[in-house]
Amino acid sequence: MFLEERELKVAMMDNVHTVLHQIFTLAVEENYMRTNIADNLLKELKQSHNIENDRKSALTVAEQEMFMDFLKREDTQYHHKTKIRAGTRTIPMLEEVREAFLMEKVYQEFNNLKCNVTIDGYTDFIFINRFGNVQHQGDLNKAIRRIIRDCNDYQLTKGGRNSVLLPKFSCHSLRHTFTPI
Repeated sequence: MFLEERELKVAMMDNVHTVLHQIFTLAVEENYMRTNIADNLLKELKQSHNIENDRKSALTVAEQEMFMDFLKREDTQYHHKTKIRAGTRTIPMLEEVREAFLMEKVYQEFNNLKCNVTIDGYTDFIFINRFGNVQHQGDLNKAIRRIIRDCNDYQLTKGGRNSVLLPKFSCHSLRHTFTPI
């Protein structure tokens, strides 16, 4: 009822949630709170109001190849944060991904970057920002949106109307995609 009365859009809810989640994450890291009360809050709110969520699906092979080719060509740095709530998992890794991890480590050592956080007893995360904090999914999704925009612009100028274009997707969607190259 609150959403209907205030005429809030889903995008606005997402933006507010992103900001609040970041604030509460910092509060947890600084030991002001034990848990982040914004975890899963947006999902529950959408479910309670029957708000459709975009179905998360894997990218097609053509979309994967285009995405990877664009990242290589543009020399774009792409960072991500893994979630380790469900326990330790074994994930197959392409040699190209392994090399990217090693390059990131060399980059951090060269720039004297060190992980400054511990989350659920884990530390020494690979993908950190310039302050040594883990990357936040909101920041990653913004970077992905810019990459999608730039890649699709490039595709349209290069190939015209019949080009393969990247769909809107988030860093979470990439968990559903295995990119064989």
